[in-house]
Amino acid sequence: GFPEVESDGAVWARIAPLREAALEAGHEVWVTHAGLIKSFLYCSFGIPASRSLCFKIPLGSVLRFSRTRDLFTLHEFWPGPDRLEG
Repeated sequence: GFPEVESDGAVWARIAPLREAALEAGHEVWVTHAGLIKSFLYCSFGIPASRSLCFKIPLGSVLRFSRTRDLFTLHEFWPGPDRLEG
């Protein structure tokens, strides 16, 4: 294992300048790494780190959000292709 893991808050804060610059320029932001998706969800929705298994996002999934000021709204969730079959 790893002796230390970067907290969700630290991860989300580390990418903040890039994220904010892209949004202010009118660009979409795509988050494709499971760790960053988890950091986004936990930080944006105020979920405590003690709820470590609060979300299960299958590989290949797509979540579409919009943002108004500091509030995010989930519009669509498409599960990964392995979840669509049978």
